Amino acid sequence: MEDLDSKEIFVLENDFTQNQWKMNLFEQLTSLEGRINRQRFILLTLLTYPIMFLLFIPNLIISIFIPEILWPIVDMIFYSPVVYILYSIIIKRLYDTGRSGGWIIYAQIFSVAYLLWLITPVGTDIEFILDISSTILAFPLGIVCIFYKGDIGDNEHGPDPLSRFQ
Repeated sequence: MEDLDSKEIFVLENDFTQNQWKMNLFEQLTSLEGRINRQRFILLTLLTYPIMFLLFIPNLIISIFIPEILWPIVDMIFYSPVVYILYSIIIKRLYDTGRSGGWIIYAQIFSVAYLLWLITPVGTDIEFILDISSTILAFPLGIVCIFYKGDIGDNEHGPDPLSRFQ
């Protein structure tokens, strides 16, 4: 009878683990929990660029009707969700590689620098400085997120996203 109970518990735990990480696309783009593998990281990152372009069109239309001084505020409103999506994707990838703490703070600094770069007027000196600094900040994150293999098996942030393939 005890064996039957332990088998039932094992089945329930596995069922919970599988259902827990079947996130829909919205959850994959906005949740700060869980892990994603390299392939999903690249695909979700590439998906954010059409989203950014779709947000650019209404932003451009609204910018025609408002004073130029308000353009950065409108840009901030439109591009903050995209930066948050990129941030959440980076966080889940860092979780997959077992990184947290300082790397999360680093990702936050990068996200703020990237958002500031997005809202900076084109052709200004500050835009050039933010362009260089956000590129330098993105380089280590890109290396870790694209080239480092994730932890094999479960880690403190959830089950291995590739566990069903291994």
